[in-house]
Amino acid sequence: MIVNNRIYRIFAGTPGLLEHSCRVMFFTRQIIDYLPDGLVNVTQAQDLLFAAMYHDIGKATWTQQWFTLPRHSIWRMLFG
Repeated sequence: MIVNNRIYRIFAGTPGLLEHSCRVMFFTRQIIDYLPDGLVNVTQAQDLLFAAMYHDIGKATWTQQWFTLPRHSIWRMLFG
């Protein structure tokens, strides 16, 4: 899977998040490669890699401040 321009645009304001998501995707690829043959088919492997790449996509719109706030603070800001 190649990180294409669309992915760069999605993560444009959060380069650290892009790096993290790529690492998760590469680690997932290593796990898939380690599994016994036939346990995961090609479609399942692609789905897993896609999920790994985009697992934090909602954070791409976060302000930089939110990355260092405690979770309960973000929850209160979003949901009162």
